[in-house]
Amino acid sequence: AEREAAAQVRRHNAERRSEQDTLEAHHHAVDTRRKAETALAEANTAVAKAADKAAAVSHAQLFREKTTRINVVSTELARITLLHSIKFRNLERSIALPSSYMHSISEGKLLQIAKSGKEDWNSWVQFNKTHLSRIFPSKYASRPSSNNHNPILPWAMGCQMVSMNFHAFDEHLFLNDGRFRENGSCGYVRKPDALIRGGVGSPQDEIALPRKWTIEVLSGYCLPRPERRAAKKVGVKRETISPRVRLSLYDGDLNAVSLPTVHETHAVQGNGLNPVWKENAGETFIVFSPAVAILLITVLDSASTESDDFVAAAAVPISCLREGYRRVSLFDASHTRNGAYRFASLLVKVNREY
Repeated sequence: AEREAAAQVRRHNAERRSEQDTLEAHHHAVDTRRKAETALAEANTAVAKAADKAAAVSHAQLFREKTTRINVVSTELARITLLHSIKFRNLERSIALPSSYMHSISEGKLLQIAKSGKEDWNSWVQFNKTHLSRIFPSKYASRPSSNNHNPILPWAMGCQMVSMNFHAFDEHLFLNDGRFRENGSCGYVRKPDALIRGGVGSPQDEIALPRKWTIEVLSGYCLPRPERRAAKKVGVKRETISPRVRLSLYDGDLNAVSLPTVHETHAVQGNGLNPVWKENAGETFIVFSPAVAILLITVLDSASTESDDFVAAAAVPISCLREGYRRVSLFDASHTRNGAYRFASLLVKVNREY
């Protein structure tokens, strides 16, 4: 009995030691895990600090490289410099700048300002009353890089200089050509009074010019063949064209800038010498901003079964439209009236309402 009791005591002691060893091992594992987590956090902090230091070093190197390219401007040159270009930050800061400071921003940035709301639109118009701004095509635009952006929006917001890609002959370049033909193509057009005293759609703009125009295309004269001839169409001679006219109103409203109001006539089959369209009612255009809106008149050749060929076009500012029967001179893709385009024209009837 004594031996059994002693054996039982030994077993009990062994079990207690085993439990103590297990508990100590558990505490040691928890402590080791805590230390590992602390070490990991310290390592992450050290990596973040190292990254910040590396970024600071890189920024400092870039700053030093930029400073080496800075040339000291002489005091004499600074005294005779009229305009100073400064990066655009925000509208409030820009309006507070002296009038000798100007902004040069991309079309995409200006579109963001326009889409921000009427308040930002009007603030930009207000800035352009006392400052100059220059808009250039954006290389990040969703349109093809060779195409032009629409200059109507910058003009409607009071921008004085709008850069265009003159190697791309498209409808937007025709709008630019039409704007400057307003003053004899001298390269300068005075900003509308609405953008000096008021703004686009302001009471001054509404009183100054009519907002409702009805255009009726009557006939054409000496419309030349397009440079790229269309495929021969059944029943139509190869030497003749089947012209139709497209009227596109590019207005100063943000929605109208992206989607112009368009009206098209029917095609006159096989007659480019003196086609007659005989439109009875014409098309009525409601103009949001007559001071900057432009009507683009395009003649197309519908003789092709694949696509319409460009024949000629003309861009007429709404502010230059006159009521009555009017002759519209047409221009080729290079904006000239040479050769076969010397006498190309349309006869239209124009009615207006205030």
